[in-house]
Parts: sequence; C-alpha cells; structure tokens
Amino acid sequence: MNMCARWKIIIYFWVTAVGMMIVELIWWVDYFMELLFNINPITLSDYMFDSSLPFALRKLSLFHVITPIIWVSYLHCFGYDKRAFKYFVPVYWVVVAATFLFTNPEYDINWVFLTKKIGRAH
Repeated sequence: MNMCARWKIIIYFWVTAVGMMIVELIWWVDYFMELLFNINPITLSDYMFDSSLPFALRKLSLFHVITPIIWVSYLHCFGYDKRAFKYFVPVYWVVVAATFLFTNPEYDINWVFLTKKIGRAH
C-alpha cells in the first residue's frame, strides 16, 4: 500500500474516532450502569435489555464495547492528527441534516429529533 492510500485510511480513522469516541463512551456508561446497577441514566443502550428483540441482535451490538478499545490502541500506535476535528465537523453536520430531512421522526435516527422528545411527558 502506498503512503497516499495509507494516509487516507488513517485520516478516515481519525475523523471517525473524533466523531464516535464520545458517543461510544456514553454508550459504555449507559450500558454498564444498566448491567451492573440497574440504572439507565441516558437510555442510549435500552434496546440491549429489551427482551422483545432477538437475543442475537442484541448481542451483535456488543461491538460497542470493543470499538473504543480498538480506536484507542490504533491512536496509540499511529498517533492523532489535529486536522481530524476540522474534517469531522462538516461531515457531522451533513449527516445530521440528511438524517433530519430524509428519515422518519418515529425512528429518531442519530437522535436528531430529540428536542421533540424533551417536551413530551413520559
């Protein structure tokens, strides 16, 4: 693999790590709080404890546990490029805008309709 192709792969990794590391760590906190203490502060991982969903599907989502470990080890090995945040911001806003415009609010993909839920009584 030439250096140009390798750099492109690494920059995609940095951008992904910037964008998803916080979300993954929040998922960790939410999942392990529910698993260990039966407290669900964020509800991001509620589906993992929903017995109406197939067991195999829920366990497939355990990739959320492994992914941050892989990212941290990869960042430790290859370092971090500060340009990643600059690249991440426009990608993030395009994804959020597209999700808001082209998805059903009932599914609330990427939590873009969260503001509509905040005012709702539970």
